[in-house]
Amino acid sequence: MASERRPGGALPPFTAHHLAEVVEAGRHGAADALENQPAPSSAVPSQTEMTLLARVIELFTAIRQEASATLNGLQAEIAARREAFTQERYEGRIRSIEASMRALLNRHGGELEQRVYDALKAKREYEYFNYIHKRTADPKVDKWQFILLFLIV
Repeated sequence: MASERRPGGALPPFTAHHLAEVVEAGRHGAADALENQPAPSSAVPSQTEMTLLARVIELFTAIRQEASATLNGLQAEIAARREAFTQERYEGRIRSIEASMRALLNRHGGELEQRVYDALKAKREYEYFNYIHKRTADPKVDKWQFILLFLIV
């Protein structure tokens, strides 16, 4: 593999001697880099850099506060619109239910009135029957059961 040509064809294969030279140069380069580090005083920013950095931080804070206020406004507006939409939707549903109930009452109100009248009449007749025949109410049917029976019928 080392004797084969690379696809680019420009570089000859590395030998062990070349590899050892590269490693040694890397060691010397790392040592040189450590020895030639800049002085600690050169890492401290100058007064101009400090002023610019403070201005950048100030502008960044102002932009962040402005964006936060804008986003809070948008969030409040979205919440208000969502609430209004939901309220309109439910009010629309309630209106449609009320309209359908009125329509059913108008259509079948006479039947309902007649059923209530018949139930009250049957109750009076039942009480009169019990009075005539000196009977107390039917022990199997309580008063609330009787009313419930006629409401179901």
